Amino acid sequence: MPRKPQTHWFGLYQNLRPKVDCHQGVESIYQLIRREAEDTGYDEKVIKRMLNAGAFLERMTDGSLSVEQVKCGYAHAELLERLYKLNAQAAQASLKAILDNQVTLKVLRETLDSMAAESGHAQITARSRARQRVAEHQRLCIKLAQQAGPRFFGSAEGEMVLVKHFRTLRQFILIDNPGQPIAVIPRLGDTSLKEGAAAEELLTLAMSVKRYFQRIWLLLPSDSTLALELVARAEQIGAFESWLYLATPSADSSELIPYRNRRRALEKDVQGEDDSAWEGVSLRDGRKLSGSLDPIEKN
Repeated sequence: MPRKPQTHWFGLYQNLRPKVDCHQGVESIYQLIRREAEDTGYDEKVIKRMLNAGAFLERMTDGSLSVEQVKCGYAHAELLERLYKLNAQAAQASLKAILDNQVTLKVLRETLDSMAAESGHAQITARSRARQRVAEHQRLCIKLAQQAGPRFFGSAEGEMVLVKHFRTLRQFILIDNPGQPIAVIPRLGDTSLKEGAAAEELLTLAMSVKRYFQRIWLLLPSDSTLALELVARAEQIGAFESWLYLATPSADSSELIPYRNRRRALEKDVQGEDDSAWEGVSLRDGRKLSGSLDPIEKN
């Protein structure tokens, strides 16, 4: 019989995460996780869940947690992440009680069910505020892009032009350098969608106009929750920092900062997630079918 796990899950996460971050290549990461599973008595799948749960808690607390502060299980952190996606303020308010293990899994699930039922009404009341956020983000990005100048985006000589109408794009900045035009596109991302779907939507938008530009820069908010997911998906098709670039305003909104965090791409490798997986039924005989689509073109 396998021996009973002895290592606190968050302590295991803190020990394992630096090792994972330093590894290159999927094979070595999986081997590392298998060895850790053998050494600690945890199942491989459980360790992957711990990695994801621990990473989420560190994002919520800016990496300031100690093992002693995490008295809850990794399943609590998983439900807290789901709560965060529904209502970030409620999740933040519940964080300490959950970390102190004062909230049961049952209560957390009931809270999630209740908020999910109310989310439709919340989205309706937030629609006007969302429009305002879009306008404010565009104004800030235009100001900071002018301040940064064309060189920030990779153009030595291009003139910056505010374009009002172009195909599927709303207002964006064109760096008009003949033969090497660059698009600088402020975007919030659809906050009504999950990060994966919102990132896919932004990536699809960029790809739809890619043939017109040498580079495309997407300017996301400084607190964007989908930037990590967008980088991971762009990495999969060889787009990130090949022709697609990201930047965000600094925390004090004083300047633009290039965004290069590839952490989510690594998490996807660790967890074996497949963004290209599909499921369906045959139109010939109704059989259930599934598979995965690989990119045909890398550029």
